[in-house]
Formats: sequence, C-alpha cells, structure tokens
Amino acid sequence: MHLIEVCYKGECFHRLLSSCPLLEDLTVVWYSRREESYTIALPGLQRLSTYNTPGFGYGGLVINAPSLKYLHIVDHDTDTSLVVENMPEIVEAIVDLFNVPSQKLLGSLTSVEHLSLAVERGVLLLNGIVFHRLVHLELFTRGQDWCDLLAYMLEGSPNLRVLKLKNSQDRLYSNESNPWTWWKQPNHIPLCLLSSLETFQWKGYQGSFREKEVAKYILSNAACLKMASIYTEKYINVEEKLRIVKELASMARGSTSCQLIFD
Repeated sequence: MHLIEVCYKGECFHRLLSSCPLLEDLTVVWYSRREESYTIALPGLQRLSTYNTPGFGYGGLVINAPSLKYLHIVDHDTDTSLVVENMPEIVEAIVDLFNVPSQKLLGSLTSVEHLSLAVERGVLLLNGIVFHRLVHLELFTRGQDWCDLLAYMLEGSPNLRVLKLKNSQDRLYSNESNPWTWWKQPNHIPLCLLSSLETFQWKGYQGSFREKEVAKYILSNAACLKMASIYTEKYINVEEKLRIVKELASMARGSTSCQLIFD
C-alpha cells in the first residue's frame, strides 16, 4: 500500500492500518497537520518507506513492526519525534535524518546487514551499540559532524567488509581549517579495519584537510583492504585532480594487496 500525500488524522490512520492485518509493504509520504502524531503497528509488515518533510509531515511517529526486514526512513524536519519500539529483524535500512539518530533507533538496527546513513547535524554521543551483522555501510559526508559518526560506526561494526563514503554537499565548508572540525580518530583501531574491511569507496572526494586525514587513516590501518576507489567531485579542475591523485597515491597502505583506483 502506498499513501502519497494523503491527509489523515492520527486516529483515522490507525483505523486504516488496523483494517489491513496482512499488510507487508507500506510506503507513506506524509502530508498532515504539523502537530499530528501517528503509529505504525503492523506485526506482519516486511517493508516500510516513510518520508517526512518540514511543514508538511508528521509531528511524531512511532514504529512497531517486529517482522520488518527493510526500512527506508527520510525525516528532514528539525523538531519531530521519532520513536522506534520494535524492529528486531531489520536486514537493510536507509536512514536519512536532519538530527542525529537516537540510541533507540540505532539500537533497533543491530541486526542490519546493509545500512545507508545520512545525518545533517548533531554529534553522536552514544556507546555500547554493536552492529555484529553489518557488512555494508554507506555513509554520507553531510554536515560538520560526519567524521564523528564515521568513527562511531567503525568502532561499532566489527565485521564490516564494505565502506562507502559519499559527498552530499556542493562545496567545502568555510571553516574546514578549524581544529574543532578536524578528524577525531577512534581511541583504538577498529576491529573491522584490522580483520574484515575489503572494499573502500569514496565518491565526491574534494581533498580537504579533514578528508585527507580520514583517507590516510583508513588506507594505513585497513590490513585486509583489497580495493580502494576514490572519485573526485565533478567541479574539480584537471590540475587540482592531478594534485589530489598524487597525494592519495603517496599515502601509506596497511594492505600490500590493496588496489587503488582513481577517477
């Protein structure tokens, strides 16, 4: 069932879902009063896609879907309440948020194998969540705190095999040289870098100081890396691209079998 910009009151939406006990696939593009709150409670739901935009979406959303395997959630509102009560079987998730995800949300994704994560703002100050099954991570380098999110995810993903970074901003931040925005390395080299990471890809690489520090750290510590593919941003001219390629090629590599690919 796909509900695209259909305006429901919370109780009407609840009655609609209650009449669909066998529903397995639900997509909702929210269009409602800003203060409305909704609950998605479907024991047999397998796939859920939900999109919330500022001024037109929900005020609060509760998800209770114990059989869910696939989740795609986009929430770019700054003040909405997102509560996840029960999603223990998630295999694949795409999470695109304005604010940093809550511990409850991340804790519900510990069974995930493929995860795409984008956060606009917020520093992740959470500990103790381990993604034992996560083998494929795509992280968007959005906002000032993406480095902190990357460090956290590396530390919490001991079996990660594929890491993809993707730039989602047009130009470098003006305060990129500010020490407070530099790459803060994990306290210890993450287990995934020492024992499992095989593929590293970065799209939209711009060659900033912080990006160089991240690339250097991963290339020098990923002992099992087989392939590293780094693609520069399209607007970068030929001379700058050549400088970036030489810089990356000169970085030390922790894996003697790593193949480095540039574009």
